[in-house]
Amino acid sequence: MAERAARDWVAAQGGGIEYCSICPSVVLGPVWSRDYSASVVIVKKLIDGSLRACPDFGFGVVDVRDVADLHVRALTAPGMADERFIASGRFIKLREAADILRTALGPEAHKVTTRNVPDWLVRVAAHFNPVAKAVVGELGSVRNQDASHAKAVLGWTTRPVEQSIVDTARCLIDLGIVKP
Repeated sequence: MAERAARDWVAAQGGGIEYCSICPSVVLGPVWSRDYSASVVIVKKLIDGSLRACPDFGFGVVDVRDVADLHVRALTAPGMADERFIASGRFIKLREAADILRTALGPEAHKVTTRNVPDWLVRVAAHFNPVAKAVVGELGSVRNQDASHAKAVLGWTTRPVEQSIVDTARCLIDLGIVKP
């Protein structure tokens, strides 16, 4: 809705402004302070142990540095008016993110869960837990987001999902946001 409103505003009042949309998936990567995006909370909860088991839930991951790169490419390329770019790398399940953290961080990831939570338990929890309620409709889903348009038009590429997840965790630890 926000994207549609922005396009409508540019059409009605934008004069010579060109509008181009960049739609990112879950944005991870280095954080600079304690003021970070909601996407980073996924990694934080895995490292601090507050996520005690992984539901069968996943998401596309894109690194914040790659999102910035896509913005620069769109801003500096000619003829980008009315373009729309999906900014996403590979889709991963939460369980895989946990495994990546344990492998890469070793002892610092000792609080990262090794358990899965069954779908039926997530459905029960959804009756009284807003986070479970938000996830229940996505259980078992795989939603690959197609970033091929950004790659074809702007030559954009993403770094490996594993690097983004580990770099997120490393920054959270280094800034003292999470104590392993």
